[in-house]
Amino acid sequence: SRSSAASDVYKRQTQDRIDALMSINGNHGPEYFHRKLGEIMYKGVGVFRTVPDLMNALDSIRALRKEFWSDLNITGQEGDLNQVLERAGRVADYLELAELMAIDAADRDESCGAHVRDDHQTPEGEADRVDDKWCFVSAWESTGSEKGGERSFIRHAEPLTCLLYTSDAADDLLCV
Repeated sequence: SRSSAASDVYKRQTQDRIDALMSINGNHGPEYFHRKLGEIMYKGVGVFRTVPDLMNALDSIRALRKEFWSDLNITGQEGDLNQVLERAGRVADYLELAELMAIDAADRDESCGAHVRDDHQTPEGEADRVDDKWCFVSAWESTGSEKGGERSFIRHAEPLTCLLYTSDAADDLLCV
């Protein structure tokens, strides 16, 4: 059946990923990479952002992803209940998400929500939004290897309709 064929594809992809993770035999457990990724994200992709910090973070994330896929050490066996293997899979996902977050933050040439870019602030230091340019929802597609190789990301955007509501208390933007 069609769903069985699709299921078989995903099972094979999952097993291939497990095999790849288990075969690395490097020096550092997943916690090491998780901690390093957290430091990179905190410094470069935090609430207050600069373009140079975002680009440095992106380079660091890519280097860490390459190191992860060449220096990861997973103790235990594949067939056992193996929480180290489970963590390694999550960290691999976090590395991909972190790269995408840095790309999205660098691509979004405005301040938005609680995130402030140093080059997009009001004179009072508030976030300077550019709703006429950035009023859409994004879905990103990635191509290439997660295992430290070259990747590219393609943004797909769906426009939002935004309405400005004014009251005595504040101006609110509602996007649907």
